[in-house]
Amino acid sequence: MATAFAWELVARPVGVPDEGIFALRSHDLPALSEGEVLVENMWLSVDPYMRGRMGADKGAQPFKLHRPLEGHALGRVLDSRAAGVEPGDVVVHFSGWRDKAVVAAARLLKVRPGHPEQAYLGVLGGPGMTAYFGLLDVAAMREGDVVFVSGAGGAVGSTVVNSPSTRELDGSSDRPAAPTRRRGCERSAATPRSTIETLPI
Repeated sequence: MATAFAWELVARPVGVPDEGIFALRSHDLPALSEGEVLVENMWLSVDPYMRGRMGADKGAQPFKLHRPLEGHALGRVLDSRAAGVEPGDVVVHFSGWRDKAVVAAARLLKVRPGHPEQAYLGVLGGPGMTAYFGLLDVAAMREGDVVFVSGAGGAVGSTVVNSPSTRELDGSSDRPAAPTRRRGCERSAATPRSTIETLPI
């Protein structure tokens, strides 16, 4: 029987989370059933939305206490009982925050060679898909549109700003800025914290 080490949430955070609300514990993994694979994780994604799930009543469905946390991860298949998935395949799945996981093959994505593997947790993964479809499908951006990205320093926002599809980015005139031109985007330099704190929301 394989053993995995997983991070668990043992208390709800108040304010900024600290290491005291997490615990690293060992778990016995079940034997593989038909259609499942055993994955050894190589890359884990820790994303801002997870802070909301750590609370009892914020964001999406809260993380359960004293259970392995969830999140996107990229790993290598060690064993498989699923057609089309072989040991050695590199896959993306949602059983992060642990070193090994048993995952249903229907809930993973095989990584194509030719790109940095960790990119499938970023620009080729959830953040990249959110940026691409949010910009082109949901917002239906067209040639000549001006796009304002309020969180351009995050995973999704920075992908939008650096996307070849983005034509122009324009910051608020109320904020001091040092504009630069890059890939058709107009970006503003970081605003000092003292200035940010005095701006109305």
